[in-house]
Amino acid sequence: MDNHSIASVSEISFRSKGIMEKRKIRVGIIGLQPKRSWAAVAHLPGLRRLSDKFEIVGVANRRYESTLAAARECKIPQAFKSVAELVQSPDIDLVTVTVRVPNHKEVLEQALAAGKAIYCEWPLAVDFAEAERLVEMAKQKGVRTFIGTQVIANPQLALIRKVLSEGKIGRVLSHSLIGYGRINGAEITDEATERYLLDKTTGATMLTISVMHTLVALQYVSGKINSFNSLLATARPQIYSRERQGYVPMTAADEAGMQGFLADGSVFSLHYSGGMPYDDKGFLWEIIGSEGTLRISALSGAVQIENLKITLCRKGETAFSEITVSEQSLTGFGQDFIAGNLHRMYVGVWQDIRTGSHMVPDFSDALELHRTLDRIKATALRKA
Repeated sequence: MDNHSIASVSEISFRSKGIMEKRKIRVGIIGLQPKRSWAAVAHLPGLRRLSDKFEIVGVANRRYESTLAAARECKIPQAFKSVAELVQSPDIDLVTVTVRVPNHKEVLEQALAAGKAIYCEWPLAVDFAEAERLVEMAKQKGVRTFIGTQVIANPQLALIRKVLSEGKIGRVLSHSLIGYGRINGAEITDEATERYLLDKTTGATMLTISVMHTLVALQYVSGKINSFNSLLATARPQIYSRERQGYVPMTAADEAGMQGFLADGSVFSLHYSGGMPYDDKGFLWEIIGSEGTLRISALSGAVQIENLKITLCRKGETAFSEITVSEQSLTGFGQDFIAGNLHRMYVGVWQDIRTGSHMVPDFSDALELHRTLDRIKATALRKA
């Protein structure tokens, strides 16, 4: 992930890759529920600030009634009767896939068969084998793909990388990361939307989402992971459901740990716990260098959506001082790092499609993340 960067786009010559020059990229969204789904709170506002580059043309959900309601409320022109109809439509250039992870394979296979460019949320698939088949199909079809590891679009992360690359804390010696994973905590409130996150086989857990996004961030600023040991535990095999006022089973890990080495020789240590903290201190990342220390903190360890507070203390100083990004780099979204990061990702998508560049990670990059995820699960020390 360290080779990717999201830059602002001003004047870029069009070299079309299957999409007509000087025309907006027409988007079809799969999995949109007004006001509450990830597509609604992140993709829609992110795309609509790029109305000179993208046009949201259509939507498709599993049920046509849901599709009609989404199209009507979100003012999207076309409500497609099925996923197949959307991906095969000549009116769609880019298919955005935001359905639950267990449904990715079915939807992505249809979009790939139709030869459409695809933006898919991470995780790509429920496991490595499924991801590998999707990557191979994308290569066979020659389809341009994008994976939603949107933490790389946070300009605060770019600032951290800049501080390190400029040697402001000297040679990086170690990274220590402690976080709460938001999900897989002590209780849930809505079983319809949360219970599938408790099942380790769905591909959507604290480990696959929060921890893996954090590993993307770590590798973005300091290079690839060379080697590691890991630990996984389900400390709470039963968690409380407020909805039923009783307990339900959980097989997903709610404790995850890693220790290892990065390509630059620095050491890293990571520990995540499920749920949210009691206060506002749910994430701490300390980067110790030979000439200083960076401390990065946030409300939770879901770094792909959080506002990161960055502080720096250099050798000879006795206190940490906050360093911040420019307002311009926040692209008008301020402290909204949900829609803001998606907006900046789509800027990269637009550039990649128009120029053939590789600003945004693709399905092959996702496969490497799945490979790491497989290694974590296969080699982890587990609670007896």
